[in-house]
Amino acid sequence: PDYRKTAIKSELVDEMKLALVFLSLLVSGYQAAPHAIVPHVINGSPQIVQHATAIFASLSESNLGYFGGGSIISDRHVITGANVVFGAVSVLIGYGGTTFATLTRVTSPNFFIHSAFNRTTLDNDIAIVVIPMASRIVFSDAVRAISLPSGAPPS
Repeated sequence: PDYRKTAIKSELVDEMKLALVFLSLLVSGYQAAPHAIVPHVINGSPQIVQHATAIFASLSESNLGYFGGGSIISDRHVITGANVVFGAVSVLIGYGGTTFATLTRVTSPNFFIHSAFNRTTLDNDIAIVVIPMASRIVFSDAVRAISLPSGAPPS
């Protein structure tokens, strides 16, 4: 018998088995994944979400995109984690909706990362995004700034 052909056939069968296992895991994962967002439930009753803080999408130079949260602190400023905007050229901010389709979108190339931010330990993981004057956030019943402390904490 030709052992080379047998070895090649054996390798091919092993690769096909591996591909079949991967495919079945992929299909199982797809079937197990939720297909719809479950509404908020409080005390057993579905609730309608009316207010949401800013939702963030950071677009990096490689255009891979990263998603993270942020909070509106004024009509021109959003506070977020430095890890969300690190390496980005500009930031796409969405606010005022509870789904991506209903968000008002603003792009800003201006953001400041804490000078002592450490990517490894995530120490000082804070950044401020500055929204251009022409694109200021419009406040409403559904869009508002978070409350910030007015002074230093008592010692």
